[in-house]
Amino acid sequence: MAVTFANAVASLRDRLRRMFRTRHLRACYLANLEGSAGPLDRRVRFHIDHLDDYWGRWLGFLPVLPANTTSYLSNDLVVCVVVATEIATRDVHAYCSQHATQPLRDAWDRYVSGLAEVRRGAPNGPEGVNLCAGMFAEVRELHKTLRSQTPVDNTANTA
Repeated sequence: MAVTFANAVASLRDRLRRMFRTRHLRACYLANLEGSAGPLDRRVRFHIDHLDDYWGRWLGFLPVLPANTTSYLSNDLVVCVVVATEIATRDVHAYCSQHATQPLRDAWDRYVSGLAEVRRGAPNGPEGVNLCAGMFAEVRELHKTLRSQTPVDNTANTA
């Protein structure tokens, strides 16, 4: 199939639209984080809670997306998961260091690797998305368990 000028322009337009949409969603997420979070414990809870919502939405729409295309990777729900995960990683790692919780960090790192694999298309299709959602569920449950065992730090985060 020959690439026409119109196809090249359309492809470039789509990539630029995704890039600017990603930047916009990142700015919105960061503004929401700064406006409602605080100490590291609350920031991590913010990330986990929001990622839980984003994963629920993505999984909810997954059955209605065409399985034979990459549409399951190219919508705003996916971008929200990716952006929130990227931003959360630093906070989750700091939280794990602060609370000496290697199992949570290991689960988080497996989840991040799984998300990267899904974005590359392996494992293939919606099955990969479901596997990655399961990895996030493990993170959520480990964090919930740790939170129930750790007193909340209500002091301002100076880091």
